[in-house]
Amino acid sequence: MLHNNWCGLLQREARKAGTMGEREALLADAELHALEREKVMRSRGAYGIASIAAERSTNHDEIEKWLRLAARGPKLPPPAHIDADPAFDHIRNEPWFQHLLLELYP
Repeated sequence: MLHNNWCGLLQREARKAGTMGEREALLADAELHALEREKVMRSRGAYGIASIAAERSTNHDEIEKWLRLAARGPKLPPPAHIDADPAFDHIRNEPWFQHLLLELYP
C-alpha cells in the first residue's frame, strides 16, 4: 500500500512541477514505486504505471498494456475514477481509448 500512496502523491506533485526536468524526475520516482508494487503483487501497480505512461505521452501501446494488466487483477479502479483521473485528460476522447474502456468495462 505504501508504494501505491507514494506513486499517487508523486504523480500529483509532478502535475504542479515548475520545470519539465522536475516533472520528469517526480514521474520517474512515481514509476519506481508503481513498478515495485507490481513486483510485490502482480497487477496491483499496473494502473499506476498506465497513468504515469499517460502523463508522459500518448503511447497507446504502453497505456493499453498496463490498463489491460490492471484489469486482470483486483486493482482496476471503477470507470468514474478513470473519468476523473487527469492523467488521461489528453487522450480521454480519442477513439482508441474509448474503445479500450468499453472493452475493460463491458
